[in-house]
Amino acid sequence: MAAEVSRSFFAAGFVSGYDERVVRDLRYSVRIQLQLVGLLLSLVASPCVMAAQTAREVATSRMADGTALLRADSLLGAAWDAKDVAAVLMFYDDNALVQWPDDSLRGKPELQEHLTKMFRDPAYRAGGSLDHREMSRSGDLAYAVGKLRYRRTARAAEGAEEVQGAWVVVWRWTSGGWRIVAEMAAAGSIRRIP
Repeated sequence: MAAEVSRSFFAAGFVSGYDERVVRDLRYSVRIQLQLVGLLLSLVASPCVMAAQTAREVATSRMADGTALLRADSLLGAAWDAKDVAAVLMFYDDNALVQWPDDSLRGKPELQEHLTKMFRDPAYRAGGSLDHREMSRSGDLAYAVGKLRYRRTARAAEGAEEVQGAWVVVWRWTSGGWRIVAEMAAAGSIRRIP
């Protein structure tokens, strides 16, 4: 599967123009993230064992209402665009694990502190795309994989920089709706913008 994702980056033109080292690092990063998603899905799913009949009923109702996940993802995107910390946090589990290029966060308090700082950056702008989304057969877990692109104030010099890379998000169905339980993003390249 990692090879398919790596090839899709080439097919989409995402890595065209980058040197071979950046491409190799991005492939490695995506491969590791996909392995982590598999591990996370198995760890998160293990305590969620249900009777076969109940699982089928839940899966049928959630699959039929798969629009709930699409809607949650769309609302999350709008919250990011609006730089609304409270609205973004609504989509994360209380104990969510978030691994971003600059930080490793656990739980909403750490995530809130990081988002507040990030959204105050006048150069900050986020974007990206979704490459793939899949829901478990039981209908209570899903993951999404995509490309990221964001701008921020440059760390080492004046001006701004653009970060490009890949992300993986693991969603879990809760009584309150779909919540992100794990998110990982890896920077493939950082480009200075004067």
